[in-house]
Amino acid sequence: EDQEARRDAMVRLRSLIAYDQPRWRGILHNEEAIDAYADADLEGRYAAAAAARAAYREAGDEGGEARSLLRLAEAETQRGRLDQAESLLLEARKTAGRVGEGGIELEAFKAGFYLRYNRRDMAGCAAVSESWLERSLALGDRASEAAARQRMGISLIAAHSRLNEVVEHFASAQAFFEETDDRRGLAACLMNTGVLYAAICQFAGSIARTERSLEIFDALNDQRGRMLAHVNLGLILGLNGDPRRGVEEAKKGLEIATALSYPYGEASAYENLAVAEMLLRDFDAAIEHGERALVIRHTSQAESWTAKGLADLAVCYAARGDLATAKERIALMLGRVERDSGTEWPQACHWAAARIFHAVGETQAAHDALARAKNFIDGVAAQLQGDVREHYLQFWWNRQVMAACDRGFWPPLTVVDEIGRASC
Repeated sequence: EDQEARRDAMVRLRSLIAYDQPRWRGILHNEEAIDAYADADLEGRYAAAAAARAAYREAGDEGGEARSLLRLAEAETQRGRLDQAESLLLEARKTAGRVGEGGIELEAFKAGFYLRYNRRDMAGCAAVSESWLERSLALGDRASEAAARQRMGISLIAAHSRLNEVVEHFASAQAFFEETDDRRGLAACLMNTGVLYAAICQFAGSIARTERSLEIFDALNDQRGRMLAHVNLGLILGLNGDPRRGVEEAKKGLEIATALSYPYGEASAYENLAVAEMLLRDFDAAIEHGERALVIRHTSQAESWTAKGLADLAVCYAARGDLATAKERIALMLGRVERDSGTEWPQACHWAAARIFHAVGETQAAHDALARAKNFIDGVAAQLQGDVREHYLQFWWNRQVMAACDRGFWPPLTVVDEIGRASC
């Protein structure tokens, strides 16, 4: 985790390796690819992994070649080139199969998970995570087990199911990271736990864990981790009633993502910035940034989670009195929401649709959307207990959905906090 010491060691390693030592060159380039990932340098990671593959091939080291293929697949996934990533992953597995190394098999699970995650194949993510966890336990690899438990938790959060199991998976992973003093692993686990808390509308708890993860990422000078933490804070601070800080955090995340040429991070930062601006009633800025996020999302093959962004844009257009454009955004959202299986708070998306349809007099479509929102709320609430369940049901958009279902009460579209993503 001491990046300066690691880079010093890399410099010394470079000075010791001769051109006629291809296997050592492969090892060096593979380590360079790992460093580039920590720095969120996507182009540098691909170049280093490609150089590693060439060196390992020259050395006839199929195990090393398989690992470099996995690095290439991960780099292509991050760049949104998912078809290329799929081909590289398949080639890596075939190569690894000829070697029979368990460690390479575990690394392949990680690459396979992220590919499916970016395709928004959450059932596939869960299947990969389960196999990964089973194999890690069989091999007695506790580090791999902790990684698999985190991915299992992420998959279940995205599926909005078995949330009690998520708590157990994250607690087990966190205990391992604390025991081994793995600060980067701990920071990632804390941020993922923050995502879980946000999913059940426990935003204060989400903020506390995300801020703690940011402190660790700052200490490690982990640019990718810092970017993700700032971007997440941009959203959850706004939802917890502090949209001005949300704007500040989203802009910090955007600045890092832009400097790193990290398009996924830029898109997420613009989306979360738009939410905070919407809550501040700055609809022009929210629309500009929300639309910009969509443009970035559409430049890759990734099945982006754009449903919530489209719902937010519909809300902003409606607040400006442009119901025609709001309805267009809802139509696009409804075309995506089934594919966006990991969309945050689908009930908010369907509630936005219900509000727009109700406003334009499409009563049946409004009630259909309302029913979908209520069904989702009921499904999550059934997994919660006590005060956690009550807090979830009382969060503003859940409360409004229930009021519309139980009493036929539809808040006026002209009140921003009644249509945007506001806190209680």
